[in-house]
Amino acid sequence: MLLIQDDNFLSKESKFFIENKVLNCDFPLYYNRKILDDSDDYNAFFCHQILKRNESKWNSNAHEFFQNLVFDFTDKHKIKIKEFLRMAVNVTFCNGEVVAPIHQDHNFEHLQLLIYLNDVQDKKSKTILLKEDRKTIIKKITPKKYRGVLFENVPHFNYHPRFGERYVFVSTFR
Repeated sequence: MLLIQDDNFLSKESKFFIENKVLNCDFPLYYNRKILDDSDDYNAFFCHQILKRNESKWNSNAHEFFQNLVFDFTDKHKIKIKEFLRMAVNVTFCNGEVVAPIHQDHNFEHLQLLIYLNDVQDKKSKTILLKEDRKTIIKKITPKKYRGVLFENVPHFNYHPRFGERYVFVSTFR
């Protein structure tokens, strides 16, 4: 299984943009009641959708910046991108649920890149990658500011922060 974790791939300019634009109170985030439309009754989070699933048009004026974040990671690790499938900034918080539902972002082969954008206060709000049995843990990813993690299409979930918030940029592509 392809799994790459990198804590040192972002430029000073990218970090500046994240600090001064994305983590700023002017960056638009939208409330969502559910993480998965068909499985959870309530699992609230905030989201900035850059490229929605099953759509080909950009949904954010910041799309070039986020595309370049992906290219910074994939160029460094010699990974070619044919097509972007989804991009979003997800912000999770203590919403009354301990974990997000186990899910896969698409039901076909793809790669997924997570980039942690803030210094998450609750270090126990990890992302968990699972084998196809949806029980066996492949990797526990501790959130760390500017950490990027690329993995194949595997079931995964995250623990919600018990305090503070967790900003994660998510991109899926072929």
